[in-house]
Amino acid sequence: MRQALEEATLDHAQEIEIPAPVGGINGLDPLSAMEPTDAVVLDNWYQVGNTLQIRRGMMAHADTGQTGAYIDSMFSYDAAGRKSLVAAANGKLFDVTSSSPFLLKSGLSDNDWIAQEFAERVFIVNNSGADEPQVFNGITVSPAGFVGANLNPSALNHVFAFKSRLYFIEKNTLNLWYGDLAGVTGDLTKFNLLGAGMGGGVRGGTLVAGATITQDGGDGTDDLMVLFTSRGEAIVYQGDDPGASNWALVGVFEVGEPLHRRAFANSGADLLITTRRGVSPLTQTFAFGRSLGPPTLNDKLGDAFRDLIRRTTVLEGWQIEPYPRANMVLVNVPVSDDTWHQYVMNTRTQSWTRFTGQNGKAWHVFDNRLFCGGVNGKVYESDRGFDDAGVPITAVAVPAWIRPFGGREGAMKFIRPILSGNVQPALQLSSGADYAEFPDLTNAATRVYSGAPVWDESQWDQVSWNGNKISYYADWCAAQQGRAFGMKMSVTSSGALEWQATGYVVEPAHLI
Repeated sequence: MRQALEEATLDHAQEIEIPAPVGGINGLDPLSAMEPTDAVVLDNWYQVGNTLQIRRGMMAHADTGQTGAYIDSMFSYDAAGRKSLVAAANGKLFDVTSSSPFLLKSGLSDNDWIAQEFAERVFIVNNSGADEPQVFNGITVSPAGFVGANLNPSALNHVFAFKSRLYFIEKNTLNLWYGDLAGVTGDLTKFNLLGAGMGGGVRGGTLVAGATITQDGGDGTDDLMVLFTSRGEAIVYQGDDPGASNWALVGVFEVGEPLHRRAFANSGADLLITTRRGVSPLTQTFAFGRSLGPPTLNDKLGDAFRDLIRRTTVLEGWQIEPYPRANMVLVNVPVSDDTWHQYVMNTRTQSWTRFTGQNGKAWHVFDNRLFCGGVNGKVYESDRGFDDAGVPITAVAVPAWIRPFGGREGAMKFIRPILSGNVQPALQLSSGADYAEFPDLTNAATRVYSGAPVWDESQWDQVSWNGNKISYYADWCAAQQGRAFGMKMSVTSSGALEWQATGYVVEPAHLI
């Protein structure tokens, strides 16, 4: 049914059916060389199987009452038969597990907390230089009580666990501090990284973050410690702890400068990092060594995403958050001081889309649910419902341009998007020729079937849906002449909606 676009030899007007752009955003290839299932722009659509679905909405979850303040960070507790979600705003920590939040602690200097679950507790540190490490036992928050020789505990600004010990990074230094085996308070021992790197030492800078990377998908003796510096190096160690006889340097790898202390996340057996180069899986980076740049998962997004990183590095809110329930990895990107978008990768296909309208500075997966921290101290649950707290969702797309006559002249007469859902959407369309800028969108009336077509088994005008879905389409007059043709589509809906295909009615030049 589908024809290869570059090989079409039409001698009459004909419909060409193109599947929805499930390949995701392609900012890498020229417009003339894209796969037909890629997109130039893809906002608020997400691949599910061989279709695109408009993203789910977000619902109000809890209001901390902190008017004018952002939720800057969130963390969770899951131990001893108790589960809790905590949000930070305005120098306070709130339990926001339910829709009736309550204050856990106030009088804090910063809201940007890094958390580590350990020994049925959650240990948290921030970047203020004024607050010492805290511990949350699922009920109360209190000082953790760590001390060290010539150490100001308030200078500890990152925490992680490795082989049954807690590790802390001292702000603006190359000092790593670690506790006793299974220790939850008390003395810390210092390990200084000067001289620990290749060629006599690391290049300089300071420690930013640390993490554990597993080589077998679980906790074990073969786990590696990875320390990241502000100069873009990942320093990898193996062994039990820095004081053990089996402690050894594995290597130093260039990965790019981290964008934030929270721009790291474990995803399966790998560790994803967000740097000035993009989003990289650390296990692939190891193979590239010091001299070659690591691969990035966002290569297909092209220069536009790298330019976005360069322009927004100094802004707050960079975060990477895996969401396994929906096969997503979400990268929160600040586009201004008070606006955040999310670039979202499908972990099964590595296709990318962008979410807009969910203006969250902090994200956290709790109890297999995705939560978003917004303005005015409010917490929302994302991936719920079909609108954003009562506001319908608008999804925008520019699919790959088509060249139905192999580069020869022709015309595009009509565009026919095929959608299905349980609420009739509001549709706007625009068309263009030869890669010119699209004119303004105009309203396109949708027609309704009582059912939906079974693709590749029936014609579009035949009804064959089973169930509650309804198929919608629009015959929109494109009236374009040229060698290449494009479409821009905007869909607004407050219900479930799928985009299955787009039909293009084209004819060769000699029939125009």
